[in-house]
Amino acid sequence: MLNNALRQHWTLAWPLILANAATPLLGLADTAIAGHLPEPKHLAAVVVGAELITLVFWSCGFLRMGTTGLIAQASGRSIPSEIISIVANALTLAVLLGLTLIGIWWALESRIIAIANPEPAIAVELLDYLRIRIWTAPIVLATYVCSAYFIGQGMTRIALGLALGINLINIIANYILAIEFQMDTRGIALGTAFAECCGLLCALGLILKQQWTRQLWDQMHIRAVTIWHMLTLNLPLFLRTLILKGVFVMLTLHAASLGVTEAAALGLLLILLSTAAYALDGFAFASEIETGQSIGRQDRRSLYLSLWAGAIATALATIGIIVLYHFLAAELIAQLTIHEVVAIRATALLPWLYGILAVLAGSYWLDGVFIGLLRPTAMFVSMLLAGITWILGLWLFGTDRLDFLLAAFVLFGVVRTISLGAQLPRAITQSMR
Repeated sequence: MLNNALRQHWTLAWPLILANAATPLLGLADTAIAGHLPEPKHLAAVVVGAELITLVFWSCGFLRMGTTGLIAQASGRSIPSEIISIVANALTLAVLLGLTLIGIWWALESRIIAIANPEPAIAVELLDYLRIRIWTAPIVLATYVCSAYFIGQGMTRIALGLALGINLINIIANYILAIEFQMDTRGIALGTAFAECCGLLCALGLILKQQWTRQLWDQMHIRAVTIWHMLTLNLPLFLRTLILKGVFVMLTLHAASLGVTEAAALGLLLILLSTAAYALDGFAFASEIETGQSIGRQDRRSLYLSLWAGAIATALATIGIIVLYHFLAAELIAQLTIHEVVAIRATALLPWLYGILAVLAGSYWLDGVFIGLLRPTAMFVSMLLAGITWILGLWLFGTDRLDFLLAAFVLFGVVRTISLGAQLPRAITQSMR
C-alpha cells in the first residue's frame, strides 16, 4: 500500500515540482540579467529589492496557505458551492490587503530604506525597483488565491502550465526592457510586474471556465463576516510568515552592510536555496492536498499513508538536490554573473548551502502537512521558536562575517524542523476528532 501511496504522491507532486522549480526563474531571470548589466550595483539592488518586496507580499502569504487547506478539505467533502465561496471571499480579501500594503509602503518607504541602510551606490536603484513592484500587490495576492484553488483540488498540471507561462513572459519582458531598452533596474521591475499581471488574468480565466454556472454569483456568498473569519483563522500564519521573511531580510541586510560583494554573493546563494526550496515544496503541496482531503473525508488510513509517502519522497529529493548542486552549482553561479569576485565568494559559500538544505527540508514538508490539517497555530509556534534561535545565533556568532550569519541560519533551520515534528502527533489527533 505504501508503494501505491508513493505513486499517488508523485503523480500530484511532479507537476508542482516543475511549477515550483520554475517559480524562482522570476528571481533567476532578474538576477542573471542584473548580473550582466554594466555595474554590480544593479545586481545588489535587484537582490535586496526582491527580498524586501517578497517580505511585503508574503506578509499575506496566508492567503495561499490557508486557502489551500480550506479548499482541500472542502474538496474532500465534495461541496463545489463551498469551494466557490472560499475563492470569492479570499479574492476579495486579497484585493483589500493588496491596497492596504500599497498605502503602508508609501507611508513608511523612507523609514524602511533608512533601516535597510544600503550603500549610496545601491540606494537609488533599490528605490526604483521597489516603487514599481509595490503597485502589483493586489495582483500578486490574488494570484496566491488562484494558486490555492488549483492546488487544493489537485489540479497540479494547470498550476504547472501557469507557472511556465508566467516565467517565459518574465524572461522575455526583462530582457527587452532591461537590456534592449537599457532601462536597467527599472526594466527588470517592470518586466516582472507585467508577468505577474498576465499570470493573474490567465488564472482567473481558467477558474471562471471551470466554475461557470447560472448560479455562480449566488454561490459566491461574499460576506464581511466570512472575510473576518478568514483573517482571524489565518492570523497565526500571518505572524509566522512575518517571522520567516524577517529572518531572510535580516540575513540579507546584514550581508549588505558588509559590502556589495558580500551582498551579491549571498544573493546568488539565496537564489540557489530558493530554487531547491521551491522544488521541495512540490512534495509539500502534494501533502497539503492529500492531508486536507483525508481530513475532509475523515480517512485516517489514507492520511498516514500520505504522510509516509511525503516524508520518504522529501528525503530522497533533498539528497538528490544536494548531489546535483555539488556538481553543477559552481558553474551555474559563473553563468549568473560576469563579476568574478562575486562568483568566487558565492562558490566558497556552497558548503553552507548544503547544510541549510539538509536541516530545512523536513520543515518544508511538515509545513504542507500542517496547512492540510488547518493547524496554523502550531506553525506559528514553531517559527517563533526558530526566530528566537536565529536572534540568539546572531548574538552568539556575531554579524561581522557572512559565515557567522549562515551559521546562525543553520541553527534556525534545525529548531524549525524539530519543533514542527514534535507537534505533529497532537495536531493529527485534534484534526481527526
